[in-house]
Amino acid sequence: MTDLPPTSNEHGSDAPPTASPSPELPPAAADAPAAADAPAAADSPAVVDTPAAADSAAAVRTPAAAGGDEPPEPRRRPPYLVIAAATMLGVFALNGIRLLWDTHSEPEPPVRIDLVLGEQIAAVVAGESEAIELSDREVRDSDLEPLRELGGLRTLIFDSGVVTDAGLAVIATLPDLSHLRLRNSPISDAGIASLTELENLRVLNLPQSQLTADGVARLSGLPRLRQLRLGGSESTGDLSRGVAKLENLRAVHLIDVPVSDAGLKQLAALPYLESLYLDNPSVTEAGWQWLFENHPELHVHLNQQHHDRDPARHPHHSGEGASEGAGGGG
Repeated sequence: MTDLPPTSNEHGSDAPPTASPSPELPPAAADAPAAADAPAAADSPAVVDTPAAADSAAAVRTPAAAGGDEPPEPRRRPPYLVIAAATMLGVFALNGIRLLWDTHSEPEPPVRIDLVLGEQIAAVVAGESEAIELSDREVRDSDLEPLRELGGLRTLIFDSGVVTDAGLAVIATLPDLSHLRLRNSPISDAGIASLTELENLRVLNLPQSQLTADGVARLSGLPRLRQLRLGGSESTGDLSRGVAKLENLRAVHLIDVPVSDAGLKQLAALPYLESLYLDNPSVTEAGWQWLFENHPELHVHLNQQHHDRDPARHPHHSGEGASEGAGGGG
């Protein structure tokens, strides 16, 4: 066998042969993995900043390109609508505060009766008025003392409160009184006697009295009494007997007095009677027929209405209800 000559390296060295290194990649190929991290690649989005690229990017963000998922930008409301809405909210809030205040605030105390009465008394004293009228003030006997012997007072009307016989004694000292109305006041026979001193009294209205025929008869001494209105839950039909003694009466109004046919004849006998008003009487049809046949001149009201048989029936300017001036009224 022929021996082969030993191989030598490039420099002729006797060193054993080594594995040949892998051939090196060219620089461009070796650096390829780092290309993604290269500045040029990182700065590549900046290309979008150019007008053309920006327009294309904006086109990508349009609802059409995004499949319509993004809502369109909302429209801005005109400023005057915002101002109007704010104004309305302010008004509602202010009204709510006022309502809350009115609900929880305490009511104003009523004006004292002595102050109201004192003002009207002062007007009479000064000659500026001839009347004192309290419709919504609770009057008591103790309030009447300042009225004692007050001259120039011709009309006195108390529609609220209670005046008793004691208070009526003070009223009886009014020298010029011609018209007196006391509602809700249970005046009795003892109290009515004090009114006989009122020589100028023309109209007397006591719709809630407790008078009897004998008590009413005491008023026969009043020469100028022309209109009388009486009533009361305890009145009896005999009351007409006392009224029949007041021969100067022109108008009579009896409330809840059970006037009978006989009582009707007693009232009709009054020589100057012009108007007769009866509320809830006990007169029968025969009694009414007698009245209209024998006294057709009378102006008759039954329960605040003209009687159907009244030949003098006529319309009233203020309705069918009787007025106090004609003997009716409240």
